[in-house]
Amino acid sequence: MQERTVGLDLASEEHRLVVVDQGGARLAELVLVATLKPLVAQIRLLTSQIACALRAHDDRPIFLSLFRDPKSTVTTAAELLAEIGDNRSRHPGSASLEAIAGQTPVAVHSGKKKVATFRWACNKNLRAAVGVLADTSRHHNPWAHDIYQRARARGHDHPHALRILGCAWLRVSWRNLNRLLATQG
Repeated sequence: MQERTVGLDLASEEHRLVVVDQGGARLAELVLVATLKPLVAQIRLLTSQIACALRAHDDRPIFLSLFRDPKSTVTTAAELLAEIGDNRSRHPGSASLEAIAGQTPVAVHSGKKKVATFRWACNKNLRAAVGVLADTSRHHNPWAHDIYQRARARGHDHPHALRILGCAWLRVSWRNLNRLLATQG
């Protein structure tokens, strides 16, 4: 079997991916810029379409206020909005929203034992969006940073501490959404 080396040629404007053999002869070459430009343009178009749809929604201020830079996190805010939905009666309390988002543990009873385990049955898209919110907010929001650090100090690992912070964010969101509903109705 012939030994090959793969490398990126970042000196050229095309940013070529080059595969060479032991003697230095080029075996394959791929121009990355030509491949990535249409994808980047498509991502920009989709992000602007999501931003336009989000601007038209009544709950937009609540979800955008959760992030430091709404322009860079508009897709996560839109995903939270889409997954939580408009039907306020679906979540009579914040606990149901936290459970559907996979942020709270589930109790497993077996004879004399009762154990709290990770919640697998949940809305995976909502869990991922809440995870992004929790992880990004702990870096710039003092309140979120404090909740995360207190969870870590109690001995929780990083993912568990993020779920604790996610629960806190969902409680805040739920209260704000119901407060907005009360002022509109």
